[in-house]
Amino acid sequence: MSDPFVVRSLEETRFWSRIMKEHSLFLRLGFRCEDTQLINEASQFQAIFEEIERKAYTYTADTDPQTIRAFNVEVHKAI
Repeated sequence: MSDPFVVRSLEETRFWSRIMKEHSLFLRLGFRCEDTQLINEASQFQAIFEEIERKAYTYTADTDPQTIRAFNVEVHKAI
């Protein structure tokens, strides 16, 4: 049986990681070519959010809540 905490955590993480990944892309594409530092930072954030999103989809609603709690901590530390 799925735990509401697990379901909500996965929904939120999947949604926000996708949004932040897209925002990182938009920022990267919007910087001037000379702004290499900013472009690199945006690329790094995009990669971080892509990995978070990818990992979030490896879990299911039946995943142990402790595993999801640990994943949530991992997500918070990543950003």
